[in-house]
Amino acid sequence: MPSGEQRVREWEQGRYDWGARVGAHYGMTWVSHDGDKALLHWETQEHDTFLGPKGRIVHGGLVAFLAETGMGTATMLTCADGEEFATVEFNIQLQRPAPLGLLSCEARVSRRAKTVAFCEAVVKDSDGRVVAKASETNLIVAASAQS
Repeated sequence: MPSGEQRVREWEQGRYDWGARVGAHYGMTWVSHDGDKALLHWETQEHDTFLGPKGRIVHGGLVAFLAETGMGTATMLTCADGEEFATVEFNIQLQRPAPLGLLSCEARVSRRAKTVAFCEAVVKDSDGRVVAKASETNLIVAASAQS
């Protein structure tokens, strides 16, 4: 099994059949990734929103999906050959409505041990306003033979 960095590069090219392809299906793009940090962008579409009192806003579950995809990417970057991970806890604080348009997610692994990775992410709108903050704990495991 290739390293996490190699797998993330394959995700970008649509060659790795793993969860991040779902993010690509929704139009999320990996702007940068290095070491234990990932930056993703997502240009939301009208079908990702609903009508709120002040206009169209992105569904909070989709904002959470962006944050989780970013933290998963950051975790994958820390995985060595023969390692996979599984999310065991995910938390999000939605701080303001996310408007239709560009959202960005800055995610990083704040601490990595042998069998666990602690992550955090910030999602911002196109004006740089914080839309959400998230955290996640991932269990690091040996890759299965079917991976």
